[in-house]
Amino acid sequence: MQYLFYVLTAALGLGLGHVLSKTLSGKKIGKAEAKAEKIINDARSKQKSLELEAQEKSLKILNEAKKEESQSRQEINQLRNRL
Repeated sequence: MQYLFYVLTAALGLGLGHVLSKTLSGKKIGKAEAKAEKIINDARSKQKSLELEAQEKSLKILNEAKKEESQSRQEINQLRNRL
């Protein structure tokens, strides 16, 4: 009878340990997934920010090039008029 008590107690302990282990690991997985989601969202936000910054820089360079082209054309026209 005493052995039956030990076996049942051990089985109950193992069962509770298993349930507790599953619950804790599920919580850890949930936290890890939330952290991964935050990292991904931060990376996407950073990507958008960098893309906008790159677009602004490219527009600035393009506008400067157009301005230089316009100035060069004016200089060429002034030189032609002098001739």
